[in-house]
Amino acid sequence: TDGSDDSDTAPLCWHLRGSTMFGDCLEDEWLIAWLLLQLTKRRKDLTVHVSDGDGQFLLIEAADALPEWLNPENADFRVYLRKGRTVVIPIPTNPSQAVDIPVKLDPNTGLRLAQQERHSIAQQQLNAIQRALDRRMADYPEKPLKNNSHAFNVLMPSRAAEALRRTPWLVGAAMRAFCGRDPLDVRA
Repeated sequence: TDGSDDSDTAPLCWHLRGSTMFGDCLEDEWLIAWLLLQLTKRRKDLTVHVSDGDGQFLLIEAADALPEWLNPENADFRVYLRKGRTVVIPIPTNPSQAVDIPVKLDPNTGLRLAQQERHSIAQQQLNAIQRALDRRMADYPEKPLKNNSHAFNVLMPSRAAEALRRTPWLVGAAMRAFCGRDPLDVRA
C-alpha cells in the first residue's frame, strides 16, 4: 500500500513482514537482527522493527542500560533499527507530549515516530543501549556461521536420502521432527 489511507489501521508505507523458526538456536535470531541492522546502514530510508516470542529481545540484551520507565509492558513498537542505530521512542512525560507520542503505540504510530528520529530517548541512554547491542553482535556474521555449522553422517533408507538430496530445504523439518520426538513417537 502507499499509505494514502488516513485510517489508523492502514499501513503507513510499503513494508515487508517476515517470520522465522530458529528453535533453540538464539544465534540464528541474532544473526537475523545483525543482517537487518546492516540493511539499515545501507538503506537510510529503511526502518526495522524486530521482536520474538519474548518481546523486544534487543532490549533484553541491553537490560542494564535501559531507562527505568522502559519495561516489557510498554516496550511494544518502541524499539526500531534505523540508519544502523537503535531508535527507542520514549513515553510522554507530560500532557503536551502525549499529543505527539501516545503512551501505547500501535505499529503505524511507532514506525512514523521512529522515522521522524526527533522522538527518541536521551542520546546518552541510547548510546548505552547501542553499545550493549554492538557488544552482542561484535563477532557477526562470523561467529554464528562458524559456531553453528554442523555435519552429520546419517544412516537412512536410500529413498529418504534421495528425497533430501533433491529437496535439501526439508532437512531442517526432518531434523525438527526427529529431535522433537517424545517417548511415544520412538515406540511407533
